[in-house]
Amino acid sequence: MFRPYRIWDSRCDRDFTHVLAEKESSMAHPDPGTRADTVYTVFRQSAENHPDREFSVHRASRLSWGTTLTLVDQCARALDRAGVRSGDRVGILSPTRPETAIVLLACAKIGAIYLGMGTRLRRADMDYLCADACPSITFAMPDPYLGDRTDDMVAAATGQGLSHPILLSFTDDGSISPEFSEFLAGHQENAERAYDVDQFDPLAIVYTSGSTGDPKGVVLSHRSLLNYRSLLHRWPLTQPRLLSDMPVDHIGYIGNELTAAILSGGTLVQVPRFDAREVADQIERERVTVWMGAIPTMLTRVVALDDLESRDLSSLELVWWAGQLPESTARKVATFAHQVGASYGMSEMCCITLTDPGISPEQAVRTVGRPLDDIEVKVLPVPGEERSGEFALRRIGMMTEYWGKPDKTADAIDRDGWFHTGDLGFIDDDGSLVITGRLKLLIRSGGYNLSPFEIESVLEGHPGVAMAVVVGLPDPEYGEVAHAAWTAARDTAVTDDELRSYLREHLSGFKVPKQFHQISRIPLLANGKPDRSRIREQLHVSVPGADGRHVATTPSKETDHAQ
Repeated sequence: MFRPYRIWDSRCDRDFTHVLAEKESSMAHPDPGTRADTVYTVFRQSAENHPDREFSVHRASRLSWGTTLTLVDQCARALDRAGVRSGDRVGILSPTRPETAIVLLACAKIGAIYLGMGTRLRRADMDYLCADACPSITFAMPDPYLGDRTDDMVAAATGQGLSHPILLSFTDDGSISPEFSEFLAGHQENAERAYDVDQFDPLAIVYTSGSTGDPKGVVLSHRSLLNYRSLLHRWPLTQPRLLSDMPVDHIGYIGNELTAAILSGGTLVQVPRFDAREVADQIERERVTVWMGAIPTMLTRVVALDDLESRDLSSLELVWWAGQLPESTARKVATFAHQVGASYGMSEMCCITLTDPGISPEQAVRTVGRPLDDIEVKVLPVPGEERSGEFALRRIGMMTEYWGKPDKTADAIDRDGWFHTGDLGFIDDDGSLVITGRLKLLIRSGGYNLSPFEIESVLEGHPGVAMAVVVGLPDPEYGEVAHAAWTAARDTAVTDDELRSYLREHLSGFKVPKQFHQISRIPLLANGKPDRSRIREQLHVSVPGADGRHVATTPSKETDHAQ
């Protein structure tokens, strides 16, 4: 049974639910629990209702809802013919393109599980995903901007005894890859059959870094994604033209872009990678109306364009961001977007909060808004924290598990079904959430979670490094960036550039710290562990711009992960 959201602060036993009830007494809460839809059935119904409306725009290619439905059904039959069964994983390494949406929706139809792989992945990342998720079939496409990683994908898959990936070519005009079309056409002799798929069946795995350094596969069901109905209840959208520029392995792509378009009958205006000028061009050319869940780094770069004032971005009815955005940037966004807002979300819970329509840019940078209708929130006490506590969340349809990691799942979700976020904050008098920090050590930089332990373990593998500690420092463009403090091994000499090159060989580029700091010794706690707080304080004082008030140093190629 559906529970209207409830918010309370367990530290003072204060219930904020009445504050929200007064605001929404005239609004009928949706009841997601009464629906048995799947993502595919919702998509099919919309496609049948308006087959000629544009579903996706990618460069010169335009696909209608009806054409996309035909391609999805063909892909479902092709996957079935290839031996993919309910619960099997289907991987796709690709930039943001129509093929990824077709694969996800085909998985939704037959009960398979979508496994997106962004083209920033390195060989070690691919090895891990193949070993952990074991996709039964994989597609791999080169990225003309970030390079061709298809050979790495082939090596990773075959190295784990998996089938050889199906290689797809990147078409400059945005049309469907000919190899993908061939795969669809070559498996159509089998007749259409019915599939038994439930709304709580898994649909996607989204990998996110964990505090132990091992990425965790967040398993999302159909219901998880269909919970975006609550977001659209808060901020109704009718046939929006949605900017789609997030990587295909990100919850932003799967939820804020693809699922939101399916639920609202909208159009995806796809950009294969983020580039501020190309994004602005697409907004103008295609008259984009909504930019959902924008990464603050992206907005910072768009407003910094030298020709921004000469551009017509007035088609944007709504821009809302996920993360910490400088107030000056929010004000600039509000000069061309009719409405702005902020949200709070994560892979495990999808979208959690959203500010109300009509909020000012100044308000939008101080709060992440009220919980969506089906979210329950409570604030748990944290030793040493007076104003803030840890947010715990609960909803029907949140992540089902961390793939293959029951212990990690049990650590995150308690017996009463509360997901412990590790995020610190408080509830203001209006019932909105204010984020003040993170209990966990994850570094959230430019829309990605970085694990200090993963970076440290690789860095300490360099013969010139004795010990390393990675911490996050505030940054006005990325929100937070990784800094590495390290001590040199005896009788060795190594430069920062050498360490940077070494890490680039072993990690995805966005995981490489922005700066390296050689120090004489690592301060330790009584238990022998690094004193991260002290290191962070020392670096905070010594690094220009770490207080978030100064202009950040020019971002290196490695930290430029918005691109």
